[in-house]
Amino acid sequence: MSGSLRTRLLTGAISLVVGFVAIALVAITLLVQQFADGTVARDLQAGQTSYERFMDLRRRSLAEKAQSLAAAPQLLDALRNGTDREHLDARLTSLRRALPESSLLAAGDDHTKFVAGWPTGAHLDKIAELPGLDHALAGRAVDRLWRFTNELMLVAVAPIHDGREVHGWLAVGLPFDSEAVDEIREVTGRDVLVLHQGTCIRESWREPRATPIPADAVHRLASLRGGERLQLDPGGTEQLVVGVSLHPQGGTLVLLRGTEEIIGLNDQVWVWLLLCGLAIAGVGIIASRHFADRLTSPLDELVAASNSLAAGNLGAEVAVRTDDEIGRLARAFNAMARRIEKLVRDEMRATMDAEHANRAKDRFLASMSHELRTPLTSVQAYAEILLSYGEDCRWEQTQEFASVIKMECDRLCDHIDRVFDFVNLSSNRIRWRLDDFDVGEVARQVIDDARGLQDEKGVNFVIDAGPTPYHGDPERIRQLLASLVHNAWKFSPPGEEVSITARRDEAGVTIEVADRGPGLQEDAKEAVFAMFHQEGDLLTDKPDGTGLGLAMAKEIVAMHGGSVCCRNRKGGGTVFEVSLPTEAGAAPRPIDATGSASTHAAVRPGG
Repeated sequence: MSGSLRTRLLTGAISLVVGFVAIALVAITLLVQQFADGTVARDLQAGQTSYERFMDLRRRSLAEKAQSLAAAPQLLDALRNGTDREHLDARLTSLRRALPESSLLAAGDDHTKFVAGWPTGAHLDKIAELPGLDHALAGRAVDRLWRFTNELMLVAVAPIHDGREVHGWLAVGLPFDSEAVDEIREVTGRDVLVLHQGTCIRESWREPRATPIPADAVHRLASLRGGERLQLDPGGTEQLVVGVSLHPQGGTLVLLRGTEEIIGLNDQVWVWLLLCGLAIAGVGIIASRHFADRLTSPLDELVAASNSLAAGNLGAEVAVRTDDEIGRLARAFNAMARRIEKLVRDEMRATMDAEHANRAKDRFLASMSHELRTPLTSVQAYAEILLSYGEDCRWEQTQEFASVIKMECDRLCDHIDRVFDFVNLSSNRIRWRLDDFDVGEVARQVIDDARGLQDEKGVNFVIDAGPTPYHGDPERIRQLLASLVHNAWKFSPPGEEVSITARRDEAGVTIEVADRGPGLQEDAKEAVFAMFHQEGDLLTDKPDGTGLGLAMAKEIVAMHGGSVCCRNRKGGGTVFEVSLPTEAGAAPRPIDATGSASTHAAVRPGG
């Protein structure tokens, strides 16, 4: 997938929001539809219940009326004593006053040889063929639906008997005319169709219909039981209909309700849902953009910082604003950037140190060349003199020249021994000899050995040392002090003094060697302990020595677990301070893990 992360996040978030809104719209629409259909179904069910209750009351009332009239004495006397239709009609006329005008009232003898009643005419001729008379003649009162062409009646049939014998029957009926169907519509609150034997007998509408119901719709409604959606008119709206049994013996009462309210409700719901969906989608898009910016902005900063770091800006970092995954990534990047900066700076420092070491090596080689050339030149010169004199050289001159040659050879050996000592010391190839000794006594021995230097420049050596017992390598401590004393003598002006102090406390032994020389620059206070380092100009102010004395001194102190440092002295000069911890100090001394016996070259003053 192409495009920036922000674009992909926005696209994904907007797709989710739109999908959510669409699903929500469909789900809510279905719920509204179900609610509307459920409401209408419950409404129709209530209408059905109202009709059944209404019909039950009407059937009971009609049965009671039929039984009451059947017990009239005049009917019983007329049928028991024998009568004809005219006499029976006369008896029924007096009874009919208690019935509605449109009702049916008829009676007959036990063999149904004749039927009398109202209304007269064809209806009476067909009564003998209608259901329910056999039940009445058997002594049981029933109600049935009687159909006269397009007239449908609910009829209650009761036996006429004297308690011992049935003499005839009496029927009371109420027609399903327009008035009755309108009453049913009022009771149920719904439009009503009365169907019987596949024919629509009566219908009642709240809003009059312009056309009759098609025959195929009537046929379908006649077999309907329960609820259904039907389109009664071609091209018209659907109706929700419920088919109810008109009577246990047949017929169907159809309750109808239009779907206009549901359609209107759906339309309103769709409008509101569409508006709400657009609002939610808008808010979702704005929120998605906000969260996308919040997520991608730190990543953009990380990319910019990475590019800056790649371009060489070692101080490139990003702001950490959160504690989530992005915040942890930012912290990890900052840690990585600082690590890279440290590694690069360490590498640069190592490179500078290597260059410095190379320069120091060059100075050392120049110094060693000078130190070696000077005695070699003297040896060569005196040897040539001896050779030129031959046998003519006197014994005294030969002794003098040989002494000079011997002294210069000793000087060469001393320089070479110092180089080998430093190499062995720095590579830890020396076996140390540990013993108990007094540091002050070793310092006095070093001063005694350096008396010749004192006379050479007129520099005085002063020592202040009390009892300073210590456990270490006495020869290496002596070498350490000799290097410090020679270095102080080398940079001291004539007539000044070099002081050595040694003291002991609970932590260990502290030694200070102070001079009145020119002092050191701040950046040289650490460099003086580097190997081959020498203060001064090799061309105009060539210092004496190899540049290894202080480096060896630092190695000796480190092996004893101590430290050495230097500082400028008030009034001019430098103080070198050595701290030697005791064997029972807080940290173990490297020297305690070494061997115990070794043979060393003699320690000579010098640097």
